[in-house]
Amino acid sequence: MNLPHVPLVPSDVEVLVNLKQGDEPTRTARYEWETLLKIPTIERLIRNMVEGPALPLHWQDEFRAGHRHLQVYYLNPEGRLCQIITAVMKLDEICGAIPVSHLSPWVQALHRVFLSPSGLLTPMSPHHPVINTALNNAMTKEKRRPAEAFDYRYWENGSNAGFDLKQARALIDQINPYYICLADVIKQAEVKRAQRNRVKQAFKHHARLERLFNATLQTYPKILLVYLELKCPEPSTANYHDDEQQRDREAYERLNQARAAFIKSRYHHPLFHGLIGYAWKYRHSHGQGLICSMALLFDASLESQLYGLTHELGKHWLSVAPEGSSYWAPVRSHATVSDNQYFGLLEAKDDSVEEGLQALARLMTLYDVYIRPAPPKKMHVFDASEPPTPPRPKRRKRATSRHKNLKKSPPLVAAYGHGKNNP
Repeated sequence: MNLPHVPLVPSDVEVLVNLKQGDEPTRTARYEWETLLKIPTIERLIRNMVEGPALPLHWQDEFRAGHRHLQVYYLNPEGRLCQIITAVMKLDEICGAIPVSHLSPWVQALHRVFLSPSGLLTPMSPHHPVINTALNNAMTKEKRRPAEAFDYRYWENGSNAGFDLKQARALIDQINPYYICLADVIKQAEVKRAQRNRVKQAFKHHARLERLFNATLQTYPKILLVYLELKCPEPSTANYHDDEQQRDREAYERLNQARAAFIKSRYHHPLFHGLIGYAWKYRHSHGQGLICSMALLFDASLESQLYGLTHELGKHWLSVAPEGSSYWAPVRSHATVSDNQYFGLLEAKDDSVEEGLQALARLMTLYDVYIRPAPPKKMHVFDASEPPTPPRPKRRKRATSRHKNLKKSPPLVAAYGHGKNNP
């Protein structure tokens, strides 16, 4: 699969530095970056399996000898077995904070094969439908994974103490059915197509947001960017009991209706005076659940009050959203901005402004390859306004027919004296 490389830049998560996740002490930037450090290693491992042969594991490759006389063997840190165990451990940690449905089809396949019991192939499964179908196809073949989930804790506890030869061979025999099943699932055409479509959509959204930011900087010498994170209250668990899908559907619908009302009011509300363009994106926030990231671009010659305008827009959100909604904004009680700033009063000629907007564009679009909400059908997770176009120079008015006649040379009859009395 010739998929494009998704750049990961540590400084990108500085976009979220000033945003705190609820009552927890963990900052958003730290959480986002630690999560993004774990997921790409899993993605790279699965990509290698898709593009390569994904051969069955052998103990001679996956273990290295320790003490010569004791015949102790340790996991080869460069081996495929060690990579798989590490990926499964990281994925288990990730799924404690992020819904499985928000991960890419590749990563969902790893979770479905290794960490889920094989008997839960129901329509209520949080996994992508193509993953369940692919696993059903793989389970009908001669080699299938065991019914229970893979227990990596035994490997984790025994890796430091080492294994004897009998244990090493037994562990290879234990993990190979899961590994072979995973290779079968991710190599199926429908799973490849789902992963490819996800990456293409992320790059398509990124190109659209970059066009908006670049056109704005080329058209306006100075802009005001207001960044908001908007949240609606989560539906009560008591009303839905075990129906998580219905609960998630209502959460999306609540946020979608409030976000649409907020955007629609730009046509008549004075708070949107001088608005150039906007972009919004749904994302999963640690400790807060589903939120909407909103970037609003204003002409700084018409609007320059960052602190006041940001919080008035936040109050406007509270007026159109359901009761119990909230918002966050990375503003303080002073006008100071930092390097690579992505919000506030921005000079188009400043290189750090361009770098800050590039980071914001990547965070709002490209990282959807790794973590992206899974809304109901026909509901989007990203949108951006059309890029502004520079005003065209006014054309000179065309001369009227009367003026044209006055500018023409006199008729030939008058010029040569061929009048009524001069035949």
